[in-house]
Amino acid sequence: EVPFGLAVKILKFDEDSGPLVRIFSEIWVAKENHRAIVIGRQGSVLKEIGTKARQEMEKLIGRRVYLDLKVASRRNWQKNPSIMKELGYVVPKA
Repeated sequence: EVPFGLAVKILKFDEDSGPLVRIFSEIWVAKENHRAIVIGRQGSVLKEIGTKARQEMEKLIGRRVYLDLKVASRRNWQKNPSIMKELGYVVPKA
């Protein structure tokens, strides 16, 4: 089960390096203790997330994908308007 308060930020998307598309990303969690949940025992959850995401991307773009996933804690990222804007979320004006 993936915790609430999670976002994925694409750091680099390189499709010009031959037949393999390289995607580097961070999975952000809102609390430090959620990192362990997303990573799982010996990385098992993160591996499953990465494998399924990579397979879906390969179907979508029709090319092989190298997917690099890192998990980072960004405390209360969803309450920070500049981070929300950076991630592409619409922030209602107060």
